Amino acid sequence: MNAVDQKKIKSTGVPGIKIFGEHSIQVIVGTNVQFVADEMAKIHKK
Repeated sequence: MNAVDQKKIKSTGVPGIKIFGEHSIQVIVGTNVQFVADEMAKIHKK
């Protein structure tokens, strides 16, 4: 999971991240789904 910037993902406001092994990640979003999706899109464009 070295390729994943967990701090940057958490800065979007997600309540949690779970790492499952070497190749799987789960981002826990909760009820702020649209807000988090918008922030992730901004990060992805950079």
